Amino acid sequence: MEGLCCSLVVSLFSDQGGRKYMEVVTQIMLELKPKEEKEDIAAGATSGAALGSSPLPPLPSVAFFAMCDGHGGQEAAHFAHENLWPFSKKQKGFCSAELATGCVALHKGFLRCLWLCHVRYRDFFPLR
Repeated sequence: MEGLCCSLVVSLFSDQGGRKYMEVVTQIMLELKPKEEKEDIAAGATSGAALGSSPLPPLPSVAFFAMCDGHGGQEAAHFAHENLWPFSKKQKGFCSAELATGCVALHKGFLRCLWLCHVRYRDFFPLR
């Protein structure tokens, strides 16, 4: 994969319109791994390999985009903004080469975030 290059240009627009409060929270996460780290992974030099264990490999470079629209209120939107990405990337199969497996993992992360938001803001964010 020598010489592999990637360019990413992203823009974001948000408009409050005539509403009194802005409940939409947007998020762009870029987690880029240094070139050396990618080479180490390709060579099989992951941490803990010398001890005979089989640790999970680090995530590859990844971009995550989210719009948390706040239908459950501003608190719910901010909770999703803070927790959706961490919950999603921890799901088994998140970095799978199979699109369907990655989508299932993302969906599970979303459901985990939704459930914990409901638990925290039960009075403001009822599940129907």
